[in-house]
Amino acid sequence: MEAIEPKLKIHARTKLFNAQEVDDLVSKTLLRAIENLDGFDGSNLLAWTKTIMDRILIDDLRRTKLIFNYTLDTLQKV
Repeated sequence: MEAIEPKLKIHARTKLFNAQEVDDLVSKTLLRAIENLDGFDGSNLLAWTKTIMDRILIDDLRRTKLIFNYTLDTLQKV
């Protein structure tokens, strides 16, 4: 896993601009990969972890959108 960490950081930097967010995303990705090693088919570790990273980003964006929409709805009622 350590060998792919720099490549994951590069991938994360193409999606995020804040260095702390990049580090957090890489950490979340590696943690989730370790937790789900039984789902890895052994073919391409970097591609598999990039997919995990992209799915984490999508989940975070959905969560942020839900929070943002809830805030807007609340403000419109006031």
